[in-house]
Amino acid sequence: MPINNIGVNLLLLYMRRFPLEAGKWRFSQWLNERTHKIETVARTSYGFLMHLNTRDFIQHTIFVTGRWDDDVGRVILSRLKTDDVFVDIGANVGYFSLLASQICSKVISFEPNPTCLAQLNRNIEINKRQNIDVRPVGLADKRGIAEFHVANASNIGGGSLREGSGEKFSVHLDTLDSQLSAQPIRLIKIDIEGAEVLALKGASAILSRPDAPDVICEISENTLQQLGSSKEELFRLMSSHGYKNKIISPIRKSNLTDEVPFFQYDALFYKDGAGQN
Repeated sequence: MPINNIGVNLLLLYMRRFPLEAGKWRFSQWLNERTHKIETVARTSYGFLMHLNTRDFIQHTIFVTGRWDDDVGRVILSRLKTDDVFVDIGANVGYFSLLASQICSKVISFEPNPTCLAQLNRNIEINKRQNIDVRPVGLADKRGIAEFHVANASNIGGGSLREGSGEKFSVHLDTLDSQLSAQPIRLIKIDIEGAEVLALKGASAILSRPDAPDVICEISENTLQQLGSSKEELFRLMSSHGYKNKIISPIRKSNLTDEVPFFQYDALFYKDGAGQN
């Protein structure tokens, strides 16, 4: 049964304002069926606007709930202050970049996927943000050119250096050390579909310096393995730079088969007592 705009808006208001409770998922499912193929501008729970295409599941979640990945968002909000610099590696369409830009003086956003990049720039423009520096390059352990494989429309942020069945194109790669060698950084968020170890290897100077930033990193055992790495290598690498770690999200199963289960979660890497907050 179709519902009019007033009905959609009322249900969205309910989904955003009332705590999650038993049976609420039914409303979410009903709403999903009626709003999963629209392009719109929506205001998030934090007040900034976003151009959204609800075919993409991240953007659809933002449209319905007003937010995305609260575990990561809470760490960003708790760690950044006015004069800080935030680096968003794998910025997607800009949710975390825009969230951080409301707090800190400068955001540097890396996003090589042209589909995400176009939307990221639109979202920066609609919010009139002057403190977000967008860099359309991929980050790895060395400079070069690589094939980037585009994901389907239901998960545009899933594009990566991993082999895929969709469209592919060449992207420029650089290291974070080369891009930001002299830049003070308070916090890095990195979510690049299995290439996290490559990017962190290219940030060894930044991670070793006395004012080394905290790092929020998505750990996806499956995608790390597909790019020839592992969670063990990632944790050992960060430990070699003096980092401790703390898992900040629920541990989720990320593959569709039970034969060899893989898990996915977000981790915070920090030095000294910074992880206690």
